[in-house]
Amino acid sequence: MSFSLDFAYAHPPPEVVARIKSQPGDFKVIEQSIEPTSVGEHVYLRVRKTDMNTAWLAKRIAELARVSPRDVGYAGRKDRFAVTEQVFSCYLPGRQVNQWERLEDEQVKILQVDRTSRKIRKGDLYGNQFVIRLRDVKGDLSEKLEVIASQGVPNYFGEQRFGRNMNNLDQAEILMSGKRRHCQQRDLILSAARSYLFNLNLSTQISENGWNAIDADQQGVLFGLCRDPQHGEMDLPDYCAHWVSGLQRFRVRPGLRNCRLMPKKLEWDQFESDWEIRFGLQPGCYATSVLRELVKYRETSSGF
Repeated sequence: MSFSLDFAYAHPPPEVVARIKSQPGDFKVIEQSIEPTSVGEHVYLRVRKTDMNTAWLAKRIAELARVSPRDVGYAGRKDRFAVTEQVFSCYLPGRQVNQWERLEDEQVKILQVDRTSRKIRKGDLYGNQFVIRLRDVKGDLSEKLEVIASQGVPNYFGEQRFGRNMNNLDQAEILMSGKRRHCQQRDLILSAARSYLFNLNLSTQISENGWNAIDADQQGVLFGLCRDPQHGEMDLPDYCAHWVSGLQRFRVRPGLRNCRLMPKKLEWDQFESDWEIRFGLQPGCYATSVLRELVKYRETSSGF
């Protein structure tokens, strides 16, 4: 089965071409995390990492502290091919590790060591701040940036949610079709499936009614276990409508997600043919959803 990422645009599709992620420093993410309590059973580590997978660093922290990987927590995965600041917790009741600098190398820098009263879990952050360098920009971005700053963009889940070559969606189809009841990353695959359904529904609304019909506070459905038909269920294409019943069968908790994404404090500077843009996003929102409205970009390298 073939899955399309050709979702509707809020504004006229971009014509300006640019390159992103030519080097890790072109894509910077600063996690706005919960603060340490200075007391507690968990070590609080704020780390800057370069071109490194979040889960891989968590494993290194566990090995250094001689604890189970389950004892290391973080609020969310960050892009691998980037420079990112984020917080980890490590469960060490009554124990100290005085050699955290052993984690440091050309890719890892320890910024803060403290204590916190509980494990940092998925979603324990207020948002993310992005600093993105666009290279070899073929055109002017000022007008489009002004439009995005004032009107926002569709709050699509980014394509990285769906896995390399859409593998997560392929696995979702197998799971939903009943050909397999168990798989190693079931939660990830189910999450990718309902993220794709959200994107499809939002894209349909924009195509049929226009971007101005999407209210600032309007929310879309994240399908899951529900007794009654959910809004937008009947508008899904035939090839994935059965995913709704699949999500119910696996007892996925339903939810809501804002349809309109408003970047916070969107700012920019031009450096000859390069542009630097800076903005903040709420947790769970994707910088690529902003970029896709701004430029036709070619991503040199990416990963998680």
